[in-house]
Amino acid sequence: MYGENIKTTESAGGLLPAATGFARGTLAGAVFTFLAFALFAFLLAYTKLPEQAVPVIAVSVEGIGAFLSGFAAAKGAKSRGFFTGLISGVLYMGIIWVISLLSGSGISVGSHLFTMLGVSAASGALGGIFGVNTGYGTTNRRKR
Repeated sequence: MYGENIKTTESAGGLLPAATGFARGTLAGAVFTFLAFALFAFLLAYTKLPEQAVPVIAVSVEGIGAFLSGFAAAKGAKSRGFFTGLISGVLYMGIIWVISLLSGSGISVGSHLFTMLGVSAASGALGGIFGVNTGYGTTNRRKR
């Protein structure tokens, strides 16, 4: 009666497709971030781009990367794009944070980390909403 509309991982397609979607989304966001940071590092080194632009560029690139992560993770989902994108954005930020730790910059838990976590979660959720609504190639046009 009350539990008829509750989806489990079995009725929603299984755990493997969900994990594959999160992995695909996180990888898409990380690849975009790597390429964008490489481009901006080149521009910073060989042009007169001011160093004061680095924090704005970092937040923008990570926000777009989280959006792409949420979009790619939720593209194949039929519903719950907000939560799929939110989780994907947080996973994306976790991967970026681990890579930052492994690069030797040390542990930095402060306002910047929480700002990036908030931006990644919000951007991932927004990307998940767009991803679900554009998934499966369906359109909202009426048949004539």
